[in-house]
Amino acid sequence: MLGVTIFSGWAKPIKISKKYKLESVEVALVALSGPISNLVMACIGIVFFQVSQYMRWDTAQQNAQVWVAVNLAMAVFNLLPFRPLDGYTFLRAFLTSNFLYIVQTIFVGIIVCMLLYYFDMYAK
Repeated sequence: MLGVTIFSGWAKPIKISKKYKLESVEVALVALSGPISNLVMACIGIVFFQVSQYMRWDTAQQNAQVWVAVNLAMAVFNLLPFRPLDGYTFLRAFLTSNFLYIVQTIFVGIIVCMLLYYFDMYAK
């Protein structure tokens, strides 16, 4: 039951109010705040891992490893250049829409190639 409650939540994209008239650099910094917070949490997990390793707490070490892995995965996933994610907002602040479309197409191609390789590797 606990595992279901931990992973059942999600974040809602929040629009930045038009009355603030943010510059593109400010929008990019707002978009990077999520992945940066995940990296800070991963660093905290690394410190906790080192402390638990010194104190020889095996369960705490395993929990810290999972904590670090999940936060790093969330930071990387959040930087993908697709619309609801922060990577899209970050790139949109600096790129034109045509170039952003090209970047998204390249990432989709990379993901498709990785999936094809993964399924081909395990199909044999």
